[in-house]
Amino acid sequence: MTRAISIGAILLAYVLAARACWHIHRPGWRAWAFAAVNLVAYIALAVFFAGGETELALVLCGAYVLLIVVSFAVMAAVSHRIDWVAWVGFFFPILPLVLMKYLPFEWTGALPQVHIPKQMLDVTIVGLSYMAFRLSHLVLEVRNGLVVRPSLAEYLGFAFFLPTMMVGPINPYSVHQHSFAKPDLLAMPVGRCLLRILVGGVKCEFLGNLANQISYAGLFLDGKPHRVIDLAVAMVSYYLYLYWNFSGFCDIAIGVAGLIGIRVKENFNNPFAAKSIREYWNRWHITLSEYVRDVIFSPVSKLLVRRLGSARANWAISMGILAAFFVVGLWHGAERRYVIWGLLQAAGLIIHHNYTVWLKRRLGPEGYRRYHDNRWIGVAGQLLTFGFVLGSLFVFANDNYVLGSALHSLGYDFWRR
Repeated sequence: MTRAISIGAILLAYVLAARACWHIHRPGWRAWAFAAVNLVAYIALAVFFAGGETELALVLCGAYVLLIVVSFAVMAAVSHRIDWVAWVGFFFPILPLVLMKYLPFEWTGALPQVHIPKQMLDVTIVGLSYMAFRLSHLVLEVRNGLVVRPSLAEYLGFAFFLPTMMVGPINPYSVHQHSFAKPDLLAMPVGRCLLRILVGGVKCEFLGNLANQISYAGLFLDGKPHRVIDLAVAMVSYYLYLYWNFSGFCDIAIGVAGLIGIRVKENFNNPFAAKSIREYWNRWHITLSEYVRDVIFSPVSKLLVRRLGSARANWAISMGILAAFFVVGLWHGAERRYVIWGLLQAAGLIIHHNYTVWLKRRLGPEGYRRYHDNRWIGVAGQLLTFGFVLGSLFVFANDNYVLGSALHSLGYDFWRR
């Protein structure tokens, strides 16, 4: 209870300080004040969760801030270029993510007399995956003329914007800066923001934890034999756990940002209603879907169409999908299960795309419209999509230990009785 009160006090102070920034009329001073509020709140929470290791937490926080300042300098140096050099600015924010998350580098004992526990990195180098995608996307927005290149203060205020820092959404700089330039505290009333935060908290702390207790690890690590029905329960429960936990955090982020007057894009739109895997990805982790669409899928597919000709457009689109979801798999982690999960998503989307193209040719525009609007076809699509998501999440969720335990308990109970 004391821990929750302390975190609540820090967040309340953050919201009040951030709202006070809107009373500063000079744009430059306002930007620095907003950046300072976010940096102080980030450091305060990092020190709080560091559990007494204050000096080490402050050093790591300082290193993280310095890294983002260097990223700004690189972006400012190359954002005006129209040649390949501009891509240095795009890939630079992604490089720390690759180095820290995907290379076999041991932080413990990597340097003489230096010991940096992974838990300490987790509470100080917060949200590096989301930071990498948001800042790399900002480079493209500046390069394409969608936004004016931010100042250092605006860059820091965006990078360390506390509500979206840890688990997203991957809010584009253009959306963030529009709210920052013209904050609208009435667009999302305080009562609605607080309700959104409450709903998000219930999803994360109650519903998500409840579902997790009967998902894969919760069921199959008890050392007891299980029936096949338990596997079905675990598959559905894990899907619900992911949704409630992730969408709950996003609800909290959107609610807190709304209290400040900053708009954050929605990240979920009832994915259970999806009638195809394509529609699912338009409803699940929407900001990630938009990022890989804009940054990977569209450039790759357009390049291949230009090189190979429009006659091979479907092949180019399929390769664009494959490239996009291979990256999505790696983004979740460098483990084989994440890569396989990403490739499964790509396979589902490629099959759906080519099936849709074939249907349109076979049925014609009017026939395809009737097919698409058919109620029973829609129900079948929902069931198939739901089943595909459950099956692919089985790969996503289980490392070798949990998978081996699950198969052992199922094999003992199912094959020997």
